[in-house]
Amino acid sequence: MNEAFDPLAHQPATDLPANKAVDLVNRAKENVLATTRQQPALVLSGAFVATILIAVLLGYWRGRVEEASKRQRLFEQLIPEFTKWMRQHGRRFADPIKEGIEATKSAVEDVSRSGVNLQRYIWPIVEKQKRRFSNLF
Repeated sequence: MNEAFDPLAHQPATDLPANKAVDLVNRAKENVLATTRQQPALVLSGAFVATILIAVLLGYWRGRVEEASKRQRLFEQLIPEFTKWMRQHGRRFADPIKEGIEATKSAVEDVSRSGVNLQRYIWPIVEKQKRRFSNLF
């Protein structure tokens, strides 16, 4: 257990990063105050423009949020009305589709019945030809 011991590691530092940050903020604040005293019209016009820009951006953002909310409410209102309308008028759309499916089903049944009838008619002929072919050998 050979550990290196640094006696200076536990001593408090004189230049902490927090102290530097506080100094930087204090200097910036003093610079702004000095500039405001020297040129108040320039600083106030900049603040005025910044305020207007922030107000426009907030208004734009609020409008977009309100529009999205409005669309969502409209969608939530239309879905129950649409389902109610489909219950009332759905037969008008479903009946032709149902009739088409039934017509297709009956056509398939007719074709399968005719295939069975054709098989009943042709099968004895095929069997007779098989016996003739078999009797030759």
